[in-house]
Amino acid sequence: MKKTPYPDLCVSILEADPRTEESDIEGYAVIMVGDCHEYYVAVIRDDVPQASEAIDEGDTGKAEQRMYDAAGKADSCEKGFKRRSHLTSSNNAVKDVSLVAAAIVRLI
Repeated sequence: MKKTPYPDLCVSILEADPRTEESDIEGYAVIMVGDCHEYYVAVIRDDVPQASEAIDEGDTGKAEQRMYDAAGKADSCEKGFKRRSHLTSSNNAVKDVSLVAAAIVRLI
Protein backbone atom coordinates (compact mmCIF):
# COMPACT_ATOMS: atom_id res chain seq x y z
CA MET A 1 0.00 0.00 0.00
CA LYS A 2 3.06 2.20 0.19
CA LYS A 3 2.90 2.60 -3.59
CA THR A 4 -0.40 4.50 -3.38
CA PRO A 5 -0.54 8.31 -3.20
CA TYR A 6 -1.95 8.23 0.35
CA PRO A 7 -0.65 5.10 2.06
CA ASP A 8 -2.12 5.92 5.49
CA LEU A 9 -5.58 6.46 4.02
CA CYS A 10 -5.29 3.26 1.99
CA VAL A 11 -4.34 1.21 5.04
CA SER A 12 -7.09 2.73 7.20
CA ILE A 13 -9.73 1.95 4.56
CA LEU A 14 -8.56 -1.61 4.08
CA GLU A 15 -8.21 -2.30 7.79
CA ALA A 16 -11.80 -1.16 8.39
CA ASP A 17 -13.20 -3.66 5.89
CA PRO A 18 -13.55 -7.26 7.11
CA ARG A 19 -13.03 -8.59 3.56
CA THR A 20 -9.41 -7.45 3.68
CA GLU A 21 -8.34 -10.39 5.84
CA GLU A 22 -9.04 -12.85 3.02
CA SER A 23 -8.09 -10.63 0.06
CA ASP A 24 -5.18 -10.32 -2.29
CA ILE A 25 -4.29 -7.20 -4.29
CA GLU A 26 -7.27 -7.69 -6.64
CA GLY A 27 -9.52 -7.98 -3.61
CA TYR A 28 -8.10 -4.75 -2.26
CA ALA A 29 -8.93 -3.05 -5.54
CA VAL A 30 -12.53 -4.27 -5.36
CA ILE A 31 -12.81 -3.01 -1.79
CA MET A 32 -11.43 0.40 -2.75
CA VAL A 33 -13.75 0.93 -5.72
CA GLY A 34 -16.80 -0.97 -4.50
CA ASP A 35 -17.49 -0.03 -0.87
CA CYS A 36 -21.25 0.22 -0.49
CA HIS A 37 -21.70 0.63 -4.23
CA GLU A 38 -24.76 -1.61 -4.32
CA TYR A 39 -26.45 0.35 -1.54
CA TYR A 40 -25.93 3.75 -3.09
CA VAL A 41 -26.85 2.66 -6.60
CA ALA A 42 -30.18 1.49 -5.19
CA VAL A 43 -30.69 4.79 -3.35
CA ILE A 44 -30.00 6.88 -6.46
CA ARG A 45 -31.68 4.59 -8.98
CA ASP A 46 -34.67 3.45 -6.94
CA ASP A 47 -35.43 5.08 -3.60
CA VAL A 48 -35.07 8.78 -4.42
CA PRO A 49 -36.81 8.72 -7.83
CA GLN A 50 -39.63 6.54 -6.50
CA ALA A 51 -40.09 8.85 -3.50
CA SER A 52 -40.25 11.86 -5.78
CA GLU A 53 -42.73 10.14 -8.09
CA ALA A 54 -44.86 9.05 -5.14
CA ILE A 55 -45.03 12.65 -3.88
CA ASP A 56 -46.13 13.80 -7.34
CA GLU A 57 -48.84 11.12 -7.29
CA GLY A 58 -49.98 12.02 -3.78
CA ASP A 59 -48.81 8.73 -2.27
CA THR A 60 -47.00 10.16 0.74
CA GLY A 61 -46.90 6.82 2.52
CA LYS A 62 -44.87 5.29 -0.29
CA ALA A 63 -42.61 8.36 -0.47
CA GLU A 64 -41.96 8.20 3.26
CA GLN A 65 -41.17 4.48 3.08
CA ARG A 66 -38.73 4.98 0.21
CA MET A 67 -36.83 7.56 2.25
CA TYR A 68 -36.73 5.20 5.23
CA ASP A 69 -35.36 2.59 2.82
CA ALA A 70 -32.62 5.02 1.74
CA ALA A 71 -31.72 5.67 5.38
CA GLY A 72 -31.58 1.92 5.99
CA LYS A 73 -29.21 1.39 3.09
CA ALA A 74 -26.81 4.02 4.42
CA ASP A 75 -26.99 2.35 7.83
CA SER A 76 -26.34 -1.07 6.28
CA CYS A 77 -23.31 0.28 4.48
CA GLU A 78 -21.85 1.60 7.71
CA LYS A 79 -22.54 -1.64 9.58
CA GLY A 80 -20.50 -3.53 6.96
CA PHE A 81 -17.28 -2.12 8.42
CA LYS A 82 -15.53 -3.37 11.55
CA ARG A 83 -15.15 0.17 12.88
CA ARG A 84 -15.53 3.78 11.76
CA SER A 85 -14.89 3.84 8.02
CA HIS A 86 -13.88 6.37 5.40
CA LEU A 87 -17.57 6.54 4.51
CA THR A 88 -18.89 7.14 8.03
CA SER A 89 -19.58 10.84 7.56
CA SER A 90 -21.23 10.25 4.18
CA ASN A 91 -23.28 7.35 5.50
CA ASN A 92 -24.46 9.44 8.44
CA ALA A 93 -25.30 12.38 6.18
CA VAL A 94 -27.35 10.24 3.78
CA LYS A 95 -29.13 8.56 6.68
CA ASP A 96 -29.91 11.86 8.41
CA VAL A 97 -31.10 13.62 5.24
CA SER A 98 -33.28 10.63 4.36
CA LEU A 99 -34.88 10.63 7.81
CA VAL A 100 -35.52 14.38 7.61
CA ALA A 101 -37.09 13.92 4.16
CA ALA A 102 -39.31 11.12 5.50
CA ALA A 103 -40.44 13.35 8.36
CA ILE A 104 -41.27 16.21 6.01
CA VAL A 105 -43.21 13.91 3.69
CA ARG A 106 -45.18 12.70 6.70
CA LEU A 107 -46.32 16.31 7.27
CA ILE A 108 -47.90 16.58 3.81
